[in-house]
Amino acid sequence: MENNIVDKLNAYQHGFSQTETAYHCLYCTAAFNKEEIYPHGGHFFTAYNRIKTHIADTHGGPIAGLLAQSKEQTGLSESQQEILQLFAEGLKDAVIAQRLGISTSTVRNHRFKLKEKQRQALVFLSIMSLLQDTPEDTPHKGATMIDDRYAITADERKKIIATYFDEAG
Repeated sequence: MENNIVDKLNAYQHGFSQTETAYHCLYCTAAFNKEEIYPHGGHFFTAYNRIKTHIADTHGGPIAGLLAQSKEQTGLSESQQEILQLFAEGLKDAVIAQRLGISTSTVRNHRFKLKEKQRQALVFLSIMSLLQDTPEDTPHKGATMIDDRYAITADERKKIIATYFDEAG
């Protein structure tokens, strides 16, 4: 299922990935088979609903699960993780500024810098996706048809080089 960037982004946004047979939590080893029903909290859940309740109950939701990842995984500094957590809680800039002991303009600047980082990440993902999709052996742009007419033997190659090139090139 996760063969492209959109599928992977969707998995990160929801906190789980899926295969043909199961849903897998991205933050721990939990997995729920699609063909089973799971009891939880006095109710019975399909595998899809159970993975969603697992993400919410165990990891605090997809945002909390992602923010709990290491700096190496997220690429975020501790201060960026902290301010993103406060943004996720839906707090106003003034409240965030008061909690962190900074000015509201600094909070707005953080928000701007994070959105800038988001735009850069989208461009980077697009570039990497295009690099993966580029065929490695592209034919010569001038040749519209590649066939045996372009094949030459080693003797023919030597003769052509001797005829058209001198010692200086």
